[in-house]
Amino acid sequence: MKHILIIFAVLFITNSLFAQFSVHLNYSEATKAGIGIGYDFNKRFWSTLILSRGIIGETETETVLERFDIYNISTDISVKYNLISQNYYDIYFGVGALFNIESNPAAFFTVPVGLRIRPFEKLNKIAFQIELQPAMRTDMDDYLFGKLGISYYF
Repeated sequence: MKHILIIFAVLFITNSLFAQFSVHLNYSEATKAGIGIGYDFNKRFWSTLILSRGIIGETETETVLERFDIYNISTDISVKYNLISQNYYDIYFGVGALFNIESNPAAFFTVPVGLRIRPFEKLNKIAFQIELQPAMRTDMDDYLFGKLGISYYF
């Protein structure tokens, strides 16, 4: 009986921790395709960490496979707050940073603003994301990137 209670407790704790994680696929003007993970702290606050190919020094003639290596990875990390949170959508804003790990390292401060939509009632673990991401850096021009994404929540 003791083993059954321990197994039940471990499964319950694992399930409740894992239920707050998500996997993201994104496409951004800044970094092109990216994959990431997310964690919802509660109903209002959540975070994302997205890895994709670099943002500085790209040329249109280079292909993704030629440029995607360990020295050409950008990291987009942000914490977001749901201003409006309904059953089928969230309107949010946040703060974050966009780091480029290339021979030309760069860091941008970002303020993402967006909409997360869960359009399917029976598939409420799937969400679509539309986001504007202003990116600022002191020694360069400011940028405004758009981002589209899809998320799956565990």
